[in-house]
Amino acid sequence: MGIRILTGITASGTPHLGNYIGAIRPAIQESKKAGVQSFFFLADYHALIKCTDPKKLQHQV
Repeated sequence: MGIRILTGITASGTPHLGNYIGAIRPAIQESKKAGVQSFFFLADYHALIKCTDPKKLQHQV
């Protein structure tokens, strides 16, 4: 059995260097390894509770 990786980031805001270094880049690096099964998602529910302005959320998503 291989390794499974689950990684998600919120959709409320422009991705920044912290997203890239902390979540995106490591997830991509790990997904290239043999025996690794990767799952990626945008945490829309999380975005809904962080951003209360529907127009702003729609623009950012």
